[in-house]
Formats: sequence, C-alpha cells, structure tokens
Amino acid sequence: MVTLDPTTSLTRILIWKAGKALDRRARNQEASTRTRTLYQATIRLLLHLSGFACLTIAGFAFSFIAGMVIAGVCCFVMSTLLTSDDGGTK
Repeated sequence: MVTLDPTTSLTRILIWKAGKALDRRARNQEASTRTRTLYQATIRLLLHLSGFACLTIAGFAFSFIAGMVIAGVCCFVMSTLLTSDDGGTK
C-alpha cells in the first residue's frame, strides 16, 4: 500500500516528474554520444588498416624491399595513432 505524505503537493509531484524526465533524457543522450564515438573510432580504425594495407601491397608490387620498408613505416604510424593520448581521434 502506498501512502502519500500529507504535505506533498501536486506542484512537488510535477517538479519531481519533470526532474526525472530531464535526468532520463540526459542519460539517453550520453549513451547515444558514447555509441556514436565508438562507431566513429571503429570506422576510423578500419579505414586506417585498409589504407596501410593498400600501401603495403603497392610497395610489394614494386619490390620486396620497398614493401618491407612501407610495412614497417605503416606499423610505426599505426602504433603512434593507437597509443596517442586521444586515441587518434579528434
């Protein structure tokens, strides 16, 4: 059984409901922002990987030594992008 405090007014209930709705909206926006950021980071990572793979394949098509040099450079660049403070995202 639910009982209401006799001093609780309709105004207090409406303010409580409005505050609860605003809090729910803020949490939903925060969750959607985190999801969007995760998708952007995933897409950016896949694009970097595919770009570096294309450069490496092009290097190997030219010569073995050029392919190895480009693969090494790509590894260093990926390492820098993935270990930077902002995770390579802006």
